[in-house]
Amino acid sequence: KYLGSIPESYGRIFPFYISADNRRIVVITPSYLYIYSLSGELEYSEYHDGAWDEEELKNMQVASPSQDSVMYMVSPTTIPTKLVYNKTTTNWSLSNVFFTNMPSEWGIGNYPSTVEFYAGRLYYASTLNQPTQIWGSEPVTGDSDKANYDNFTMGDLADDAVSFIIAKTGKIRWLQGTKDFIIGTEEAEYRVTSEGGVIIPGDIQVKIQTTNGSTIHQSLIVDNEVLFISSDGRKIYSINYEWQQESWVARNI
Repeated sequence: KYLGSIPESYGRIFPFYISADNRRIVVITPSYLYIYSLSGELEYSEYHDGAWDEEELKNMQVASPSQDSVMYMVSPTTIPTKLVYNKTTTNWSLSNVFFTNMPSEWGIGNYPSTVEFYAGRLYYASTLNQPTQIWGSEPVTGDSDKANYDNFTMGDLADDAVSFIIAKTGKIRWLQGTKDFIIGTEEAEYRVTSEGGVIIPGDIQVKIQTTNGSTIHQSLIVDNEVLFISSDGRKIYSINYEWQQESWVARNI
């Protein structure tokens, strides 16, 4: 459906979920962020002062918790950003994420390139200098309004933040939270599990599932399958869980 024109030659389009039956369309250009209703009405715009140029927008990945009115955005050269809709005031706000104990590895020109929610934590991964490392926030405890998605205080307790490294070569390209926590790299696809059934510090297992490899583009869930683009950009793969094999299996579609 045609929504309108933008005064720039390039833009990315993302869905924004306020609730199951209340959604918006977010358009980000190298200068502005626009928010449209599904009927095509422009509800909000904000000049973001060139936070992302065209190349950074091409590599941008986003993640939203289920019906929580927030969207996190990452690009490897820019500090993570979040767009928030206040259900009470109906106001929008765009800001850098204010972290509690931001991982020490992050810094100017070395921020995560992928992001995803899974099992109550917000995960980031793959900086320029740490291409195979993953960081997970403190988990949600009870009321989602008290979510600790921006708290990365590491420790040994179950409700501390987590960090781990894939002990293989290949830059992490995407993260996907579905039945399991799936990781796609340049060379292979992995499943993250734990002996106790919940990922916590000291109980993290990373197991290779398939060896296809991915391009920079974010993966997509369709029904029970995860779709991703091959590392050469010429094929689309579907990976899904096969109960008979007790593993994730990919096929070229």
